[in-house]
Amino acid sequence: MVRRLATLVGGLSAEQLALTDPALQWQAAKGHKVSVAELQQLHSRRGDLGSSMREFHERYDLLLTPGVSVPAFEAKAPHEWELSLPRFLGWTPFTYPFNLTQQPAAVVPCGLTQAGLPVSLQIVGPMHEDALVLRAARAYESTREWKLPVVPTVVPR
Repeated sequence: MVRRLATLVGGLSAEQLALTDPALQWQAAKGHKVSVAELQQLHSRRGDLGSSMREFHERYDLLLTPGVSVPAFEAKAPHEWELSLPRFLGWTPFTYPFNLTQQPAAVVPCGLTQAGLPVSLQIVGPMHEDALVLRAARAYESTREWKLPVVPTVVPR
């Protein structure tokens, strides 16, 4: 992924690059550091993960996971993000693997934390089974009464 971003960003002019998200630029810079040998190893590991998931789906129709690994957090402007790999991927361990394996997934609201922040359920299906995932997401949503979180009132200073 980062290598692909490096190729994409490499074709941008300086003016265009200045307009891109800092996180995208950071990922592209990481991609420039990946050697051809490392890239081949990563593609092989990606293939192995895809094979494992295909075997999993021979036995199970769907995989259910949390949407993210942490409760909702404060939205920040792109320049305010801490750009480190653990920070960048730390809250998405349940989502990015399925981008790698090219599996369809849907995230649906499933509740609130004690603090009233939303949490989500991710529904993952086998490759090319997008319709199955969407049906499962709709079935789950139809059994739940969803209540919007209470948004605190911000008093202007």
